[in-house]
Amino acid sequence: MTFFSNLQSVYGAHYENNPALVDARFPSLTQMNNNVTVDGCDRLCPARYTIVGTSPSDVGCPSRRMEYYFRVLGDAKSADLPVLAGVFGKLVLSLAQNAVCIYSF
Repeated sequence: MTFFSNLQSVYGAHYENNPALVDARFPSLTQMNNNVTVDGCDRLCPARYTIVGTSPSDVGCPSRRMEYYFRVLGDAKSADLPVLAGVFGKLVLSLAQNAVCIYSF
C-alpha cells in the first residue's frame, strides 16, 4: 500500500478479505488511536501489520512476490502477439501498481 507511505495519523485499520495484501506498514505513521483488525488476508504477516514506530523483523514472513499465470484460448496467430503483449503488459502493471519484474524466455 505504497500510496499511503506518507500517512501520519489513522484512527484505526480494518483489513478484510484481501489475499493480495502482503504489507500494511506505513513508515511515516506517528499516531494511531484504535486497533488494527485483520480478517481473511492470508498473506499478511503480523510483523507487517499497521503500527506506530519500528516494525518487528519480518524475516519469517512469506515472500512479497506474487505469481500470475495466464492462459490464452483461441486461434491467435504470430501477428497477434504484439497486441496480446500490450494487453498483458497493461494488466500486469495494473496488478502490480507499476512495480514489475519481466522475465524473458
